[in-house]
Amino acid sequence: MKKLCLCLLFLCMLSSLSYAQIRKGDGLLYLDRTTSLQAPLPISPFSVGGGLYRDGGLERTTFHLGGSYGLAIVDPVVVGANLYADVSLGEFGGRQVEILPFVRYYPLNTAALMAYAELSSGLYAYRGGSELFKSARLAVGVHLPVGGGALLTPNLGYTVREGRNSLMLGADLQLRLRAGEDDEAPVADFSRGTFMLGAESIKLTLYENGNDIGADVGGHFFLADGFAVTGLIGYQRSYQNYPFGGNTADRYFRLSRLHLGAGARYYLTRDARLVWFGEGGLGRVWESLDTNYGIDYLDPSFTYLTAGVGGQYFLTRRIAVEAGPQVRYDLTHESVIAGINFGVRWVL
Repeated sequence: MKKLCLCLLFLCMLSSLSYAQIRKGDGLLYLDRTTSLQAPLPISPFSVGGGLYRDGGLERTTFHLGGSYGLAIVDPVVVGANLYADVSLGEFGGRQVEILPFVRYYPLNTAALMAYAELSSGLYAYRGGSELFKSARLAVGVHLPVGGGALLTPNLGYTVREGRNSLMLGADLQLRLRAGEDDEAPVADFSRGTFMLGAESIKLTLYENGNDIGADVGGHFFLADGFAVTGLIGYQRSYQNYPFGGNTADRYFRLSRLHLGAGARYYLTRDARLVWFGEGGLGRVWESLDTNYGIDYLDPSFTYLTAGVGGQYFLTRRIAVEAGPQVRYDLTHESVIAGINFGVRWVL
């Protein structure tokens, strides 16, 4: 795996520089919802970038955010930071925070295809301790423009860390923000046939004695002006194997989660940079644990209903940020979770 990663990095750096597609002053934004299997489940069945919510049944308040932002300081160079935060207060509380500044260089920077190499390192904070610059991540990727400032981005990264190195293969949707581009006419009419996407992400991470798989894919489709149906498919799986040696059988854990959601959204206002909406939906979460460790496991699977309102502000003609309160009712455990979701949308 190490040789494969190094070969891809070498080929990427050999690419020739063409005319600039990533320009000085451009911003790059993307959200991540598949970083950790242990991340709290969002209260909305829709793809968003983060949330702050309260679980009354567990007496726990949770904040979750995952994503990155970078700024092009010159045409082929972007600097920024990767941020992941998962903080819970109350019963079974804990924290996991990663702040990883990065430098990204584009040896290939054309209108049709962009390729980059990226180096990042920084702060890891978790319950009971923290680490500063004790790991480094080298990544390569390509941008495939799909319209409206959106870039489909397959990527590969190798993380060197004391105790456990890892190789990550993935693909996500990154959004290029360009000052002055199309910002005089925001697309907020949401006409019939329009698609709207959120934080799409697929990842496979390989490390010694284990692997993680994560995927979150979803979006909205407008059946009529201002009215959309939506769906979400989320899957996460984590496998870990602990060799004991001798005559003792290896111990393993295989934890998986499947999340299916559907709903509808109606826009109360349109044809403006700032618009308001109401939404509702339902979903089902299946979670299972397969292990030979001999532990008791209570199935936490559940079915839920959700409803909320929110506002959406367009940064460009096709890229918007949004936030709004949500309430989820767990039909299986008869509990209520209330909170605020926030994220980014891309209108095709």
